[in-house]
Amino acid sequence: MLRSAWILGVGSLLTLWYAGRVLFLSFSRNPEALCRSCDSVARRWSQAILKLAGVSVRVEGVANLGLDGAFIESMTRAGLQIKEQGLNMVFFAEGTRCPDGTLHPFKKGPFVMAIEGGVPVVPVGLVGSRAIMPKGSIRIRRGAIVVRVGEPISVVGMEHADRDGLRDRAWDAVAQLRAEKDGPAAYRANRHWTMFRSHRG
Repeated sequence: MLRSAWILGVGSLLTLWYAGRVLFLSFSRNPEALCRSCDSVARRWSQAILKLAGVSVRVEGVANLGLDGAFIESMTRAGLQIKEQGLNMVFFAEGTRCPDGTLHPFKKGPFVMAIEGGVPVVPVGLVGSRAIMPKGSIRIRRGAIVVRVGEPISVVGMEHADRDGLRDRAWDAVAQLRAEKDGPAAYRANRHWTMFRSHRG
């Protein structure tokens, strides 16, 4: 418990430090430079927090993300903004962490945005985070997390009415990512998200 308190205390100070840098950068008049700087700050913050907590991260299937573009008042406008501005969008499609670690149904909103924006959905699964910090607990344990990236799911030809089918395909893909190499136990591993990837030009 003492270790967890130390991590939370120092982690809070790190968060304030990096949040302050982002706030300072927000006064920039160059949106592209701001995005690049914020991305760098976010990476450094997450690396510092993981190192502090004694958590290692391994990424599998990163080639599925590609490197030729970014990954992803109305759903239509938001979807088109993803495509036109090449925004990086990550959605936790489940909406919350599950206490028992089972894979719960996905929300529809992210898939409506993907269809409206005409951008593919990249399923991503996180394995191992539940063992490090279960929902409802403040105790942080050392451990390892595996990030698995699946193949993009195209939305070409899809319409708004296809959102449920797209959501189900993404759910199946994430379930498979969590089960790969680790057997059925991986289904209980914890969290996942869905990423949208949009192409420039």
